Amino acid sequence: MLHAIILAVGKESAEAMVRIVQRSGHIKVDSVFAPAESAHHFVLKLNGLSPELVLIEMGDDRNASYCSLVRERAPEAIMLGFSTREPAMVDPVWPSNPTEPREPWPLTPSELVRIARRGYALRYPGPFDNLVAMLPAKAGCGASTTLLNVAGKLDQSFQKRVLVVDGDLRSGALAETLNTTPTCSVAHTLADSYHLPTLMWNQQVLEQDGVHLMPSRRDACGPLPQWYEWARLMRFAASRYDMVMVDLPEVINDASAEVVRLARAVYVVTTPELPALQLARSRIAELNDVQPDADRIRILINRWHRSDVHPRDVAKALGRRVEAVLPNDYLSVKKAILRNGYVDAKTSLGAAYGALAGFLVNAGPPPMVEEPKSKLLAAFVPAQVQIRRRTA
Repeated sequence: MLHAIILAVGKESAEAMVRIVQRSGHIKVDSVFAPAESAHHFVLKLNGLSPELVLIEMGDDRNASYCSLVRERAPEAIMLGFSTREPAMVDPVWPSNPTEPREPWPLTPSELVRIARRGYALRYPGPFDNLVAMLPAKAGCGASTTLLNVAGKLDQSFQKRVLVVDGDLRSGALAETLNTTPTCSVAHTLADSYHLPTLMWNQQVLEQDGVHLMPSRRDACGPLPQWYEWARLMRFAASRYDMVMVDLPEVINDASAEVVRLARAVYVVTTPELPALQLARSRIAELNDVQPDADRIRILINRWHRSDVHPRDVAKALGRRVEAVLPNDYLSVKKAILRNGYVDAKTSLGAAYGALAGFLVNAGPPPMVEEPKSKLLAAFVPAQVQIRRRTA
């Protein structure tokens, strides 16, 4: 749950807000000040708390003055102003903009959670420069293999401290790929994410050939993670690593959408086959609902041959940049899996992984292709693109 404190003018309004918070199911009240004590006593109590939300009743000068104390003692907290009187409002940016009305009182629990999320997005708009995510256009496109090998190259070739997070909580197989047994799963760490600053971090991760891994144990039971749990983990991990790479399933849910919102780039990994390319379009549409910045949603073509549709045409058809093209080399991937390691750097595919890793840390261009050859285009590219090619 999100941890909150309430700073109210009187007992009645404090009790009203507590009832709303308790019914939300996502917010826990750690302390209530109604009315607030002296600034000295307020600071003493605040020092023993780690609030993520501070619900402050507006219309009281002393409460307004305590905002600066909250900013000083709990700089990461999100302040939400509320008022039970006319004009009633809840404002996630109060007191910097105290005149813009938000939601009328009485507030529903679901509205409070929605406003808290909006306030969080204002407080932490992203993106994190060292956070990237990959997801497949459809299962089997090789997103997990690509992400794992790029992470290995970041460590081996560029001496970067890398964390790989298996975000596919139900079907992730990164631990099996590396033949390692997790003692702690991503789901468990997410559930305990409020306590991340005090947890033993080496108990939350595995180390494999220099890369830190947060694996999935495919836990079938237990509640699904919430958006604020993913947000906590991403913020915490981004502060500790040179690069955080999240392996997402093909379908984004309301919680994992927070990874997409905070990531510098989200790569839809597709193969050149038409079914994968068609599903890549669906994945992009779904991501657009979460991340309106089109430049941050990019395409990575995997298992490409020179006889396949050209990346330039894929970019036109999907309306997104093709960031990199990886050659098809199933034999090298198979050998790497059998030895529970990474693809040999001496192979063309290993070199492409290295080039993509270098691009992510601004150490060179991504792997691309040169000569266009496109025979499958007619079945996939929209008609207007075909016409432009014929009349060019």
